[in-house]
Amino acid sequence: MKQYINICNIYILLWCIYYLQGVAYAVGSIISQTILLLLIVTSGYYFVKVNTEDTPPMFIKALNIFIIMMTIYGVILILDPTPLFKGFYSGDTTGKIDFLKSIYISLLPIYPIYSFAKQGILKPEVIRILSLMLIVSATLMYFKEEQKALLEAMETGSPREEFTNNIAYDFLALFPLIFFWHRRPLIQYALMFYVLTFLIMGMKRGAIIIGLICFAWFLFRTYQTASKRNRLFIVILTLLILIVGGYFIIDFYNNSEYFQLRIEQTLSGDSSGRDSILSHLWEYFIRQDSIFNMLLGNGAFYTVAVAGNLAHNDWMEILICHGLLGVAIYTLYFATLFKAFQQSKTNPHIYNVLGMCLAIMLLSSLFSMSYSSLSLGLTLSIGYCIALTPSKTDL
Repeated sequence: MKQYINICNIYILLWCIYYLQGVAYAVGSIISQTILLLLIVTSGYYFVKVNTEDTPPMFIKALNIFIIMMTIYGVILILDPTPLFKGFYSGDTTGKIDFLKSIYISLLPIYPIYSFAKQGILKPEVIRILSLMLIVSATLMYFKEEQKALLEAMETGSPREEFTNNIAYDFLALFPLIFFWHRRPLIQYALMFYVLTFLIMGMKRGAIIIGLICFAWFLFRTYQTASKRNRLFIVILTLLILIVGGYFIIDFYNNSEYFQLRIEQTLSGDSSGRDSILSHLWEYFIRQDSIFNMLLGNGAFYTVAVAGNLAHNDWMEILICHGLLGVAIYTLYFATLFKAFQQSKTNPHIYNVLGMCLAIMLLSSLFSMSYSSLSLGLTLSIGYCIALTPSKTDL
């Protein structure tokens, strides 16, 4: 029992508890604030530790630059006395702090997880247990969001009973962790089917598209890395999940008018206004007179001033807010992750996990705010795999 009581497991357990706010305890309570403070301070300590005790890999160096850039822009935003632009944010001081808060919650956990994996105290069996805990947490949050949306509809007199659920992206982040169950294929496929089910029920079109691409990668790599003796078993499991999954999707489609509407909107090219926002932001960028603003951007959250909303696309958000320099740094961030992915070929299982992380993060950057919304499933996978790349250690 004592072997499970260490800084690594306590740190990750605190993240699991933090994610349960709104389910186990009130959102924004003293409990969540205290836990978040502990987590950010600990993450900051490991940020320094990783960068001073050893020569970090290229991805960590690129991540350093990206976080430092965001910190500079976040501090400038907080110190600027001008209220935030109305439209998407309320314009109060808390909204300004939320910029750095989201960056630190999203990206800083990679450092302690990387360090724990390097030290050998973050083990695959722990990740498997944590994957189950995160699935339970995501499930509870999913139904909490459904209940919240239903109550809001009832209060406004709306007859709606179906809604998009943002927790779908939390389920998407769990996909890489399923690869850690490769030695128990029955459990692995059951978990994959479970996660896919909630992903589809969430009706977030971007998450569903990315999830289906990741599922294809999962099937391809699972078959490719299986021994010849186990390939027939893998084919049978794959056919089973495709048949059951296909039946579920058809049944869900036939019984959900809202899901039918979402499919029709997708086929007709309806992007929920994202195309007009992106077009407006691009026109603003190319019409700028200031070379300084084109190179360094206009400041954090400036897309709200231009379009009344965030860009819902990482690249455009960074282009407007952080300029061409920001886009170059973000490109470096992905380029070094891709390089790590290539270097991990000597370890098929690390290669599988990193490949899925890369796909989720890169594709999410086109639909949503990927860099400011990485959840624990992704940071666990990335930190662990970067630490072991190009190690030949098996999962």
